Amino acid sequence: MSYFAIVSHDAPDSAGPRDTARGAHFAHIETILDKIAVAGPLKDAGGNNIGSLVVLKCESAAEAEAILKSDPCFAAGVWNRWDIYPFLPAAGEWIGGKIW
Repeated sequence: MSYFAIVSHDAPDSAGPRDTARGAHFAHIETILDKIAVAGPLKDAGGNNIGSLVVLKCESAAEAEAILKSDPCFAAGVWNRWDIYPFLPAAGEWIGGKIW
């Protein structure tokens, strides 16, 4: 099992599609909680949504991308671009300390 960080960037005028997809998005998240290390919206200085961050536990980047593309927010066009990075949880409260 590996970790992958996905940074999804909101499309222009995505507030309406995000609101429409919210309920289905949350329902979808509940079905994949075992794959999620951490997830949540990214905000600008004014508190507006500008994207999303999710760290997934997956076998491959392809699996992480498939999970992203199965999200109702993806189908609704909330995100217009995304980056997927291999991620190593190395230190912090969420992992219970450090790996070294």
